[in-house]
Parts: sequence; structure tokens; C-alpha cells
Amino acid sequence: EAELPASVIRKAKHHILDTVAAMISGADLPPGRAALRFAGEYKGEKDATVVASKMLCGPIEAALVNGVLAHSDETDDSHGPSRAHPGAAAVPARDEEVEGTQ
Repeated sequence: EAELPASVIRKAKHHILDTVAAMISGADLPPGRAALRFAGEYKGEKDATVVASKMLCGPIEAALVNGVLAHSDETDDSHGPSRAHPGAAAVPARDEEVEGTQ
């Protein structure tokens, strides 16, 4: 129940914003367009948001499509020492029912 330091919260906000921006820019590239076509043609649930579009699809499909969008132009965040791209995996799969985020 300890509070996060302000510097950690600020860095997290930067990573989230960076990932959403990468999703939006990735929507215009071939991998992003293919992912958006998939989401539009999929016949599953319609309750999860697909970034850079007005469509809804199931949560699993939305996480997949949003992850593809985040990686489409390789401008998503990175963790220097590990060279990992944590935002592209964490942000697209955000759970809308997490307490306090609605």
C-alpha cells in the first residue's frame, strides 16, 4: 500500500503515452492495416476497444491488434538495459475493470 514515487508515476505516464502514440502511427502501416482488417472481420464479442479505430472486438483480439499496432513502426518505448518493449505488451492488454480506472 506504499505510494509510488512521483518520478515512477511520471515515467509510467510517458511510457503509456509513447505506446498509444506508436499504436496510432502504426495504424497507417501495412502490419497495422492488416491487424485492423482482422479486427473488423472477426465475428467475436464486441466489447473491447481497438486503438486508432471506431471498432470494438473481443478483449483477446483487441490486445493482439493493439499490440501489433504498437510494434508496427518500431517507435514504441524501450527499456535501455534490457532492450525490451514493455509498453507494447502491457498497454494493449489493459483491463477496463481495474479498480479506480473507470
